[in-house]
Amino acid sequence: MAAASNTAFEPYVTSAVAILAFVLAATALSGLKLKFLLRGLKPIFFIVAFTFVLNVFFQNTGNVLVQLGFLKAAEALGYTDAKVIGTEGGDTSEAFAAAEAFALEGGKGLLLWAGDSGCYETLASVASNGVVVGIPHFRHQAEDGTYPEGLAFNMACDPVLYGKQVAELMAEKLSGKTGSVALTQNTKNVTENAATESFMKTWEELKGTYQLDGITVLPVELEGGVVDSATAINLSIIQAHPDIIGAFGTTGNSPITWADAAT
Repeated sequence: MAAASNTAFEPYVTSAVAILAFVLAATALSGLKLKFLLRGLKPIFFIVAFTFVLNVFFQNTGNVLVQLGFLKAAEALGYTDAKVIGTEGGDTSEAFAAAEAFALEGGKGLLLWAGDSGCYETLASVASNGVVVGIPHFRHQAEDGTYPEGLAFNMACDPVLYGKQVAELMAEKLSGKTGSVALTQNTKNVTENAATESFMKTWEELKGTYQLDGITVLPVELEGGVVDSATAINLSIIQAHPDIIGAFGTTGNSPITWADAAT
């Protein structure tokens, strides 16, 4: 049986244990019956459950489910060790060092969250130690279909295609209008860079089809991955450019952050 390392749900388990401990302590100290106390806490339990669902399905942009799927599949295939590294964000050098350490410890399956070519040296090194390495979300496949050395698989959408499709739809809807169009990304990475570059290239090509001369496409701004701060950044863009008539955000939270900023 495989020994899979998964920390994705640890914060939720810790919270659940803390709530249970509080309920038991309150019951013992107050002398109230547990059944009566739990009945009064039903609304709180609902809020906790609702928050859990939001965090798993909306605030992690699918990361938790991808991690779980990878680790379950690794277990089913009999890997002696499998791990997910890099989903916490932050210093990529720490993630790469953790990947190298995992390989030296005899790890066999690694899902690495890495958004640019800075990971390629680590990929080659880790794979040379017999680790099967995959990268989700970020597209690292070259136009000829090849992968960087050491990358066994890459699960990602086509950012060039969806950047093109967004530009086509926006150009059609905004044709003949005047104003600005904003572009935002979480970070600079291969996936989001490709999407915005595709958008801008397609937009230029469509100037011969639609009336776009009155529209200015603004330089790319980084809104980040935290909803509150990203909303504030997008709001500042709107305030700096009150003539904004469209926005293309390439990160998972963009529909939320732009909608909140615009209202």
